[in-house]
Amino acid sequence: MKLKNYATLLFLILLSTTLSCSKDDESVEPCHATQITIKINGELHTFTPAGRGIDIIWETGGYDLMLRFYGSIDRANENLGLDMIYKKTGYNVIDKLRLTLDDGEHVGVYNLVNDDFESDVIINRSECFYATFSGKINDDGEELIITDGIISYEYDEPFSE
Repeated sequence: MKLKNYATLLFLILLSTTLSCSKDDESVEPCHATQITIKINGELHTFTPAGRGIDIIWETGGYDLMLRFYGSIDRANENLGLDMIYKKTGYNVIDKLRLTLDDGEHVGVYNLVNDDFESDVIINRSECFYATFSGKINDDGEELIITDGIISYEYDEPFSE
């Protein structure tokens, strides 16, 4: 009889422990301060947020995330644009990352996502975005080595879903 009571008590304890845990108890990566930087051929380039948005994908009911950034004052002709699935995280999940350069040495629009591109999207939610990336571009004999790419963007207002 004591064994049956002990087993019942143990079952109730395990059941209450299991039910008290939820997905909300999992730790959530906090947003990082806004910082958008990349090194192009070893030279640091800094960007500032210019706009953001999410658009519905009618075929799937999901959303596309668009982030836009412009260059610092001394690099006003540079900009960076990111397009990918909203809320998707992981390795190499960025669909488009376009870099516009006009620094006298390099002039053009470059799609950074290619076979030499690596990215890790760590946060992609309504309050913020955080990813790292690197890669290499060869365009008409012109080589650009992209290293230490960081897009850390804490939104002023969260997206409403």
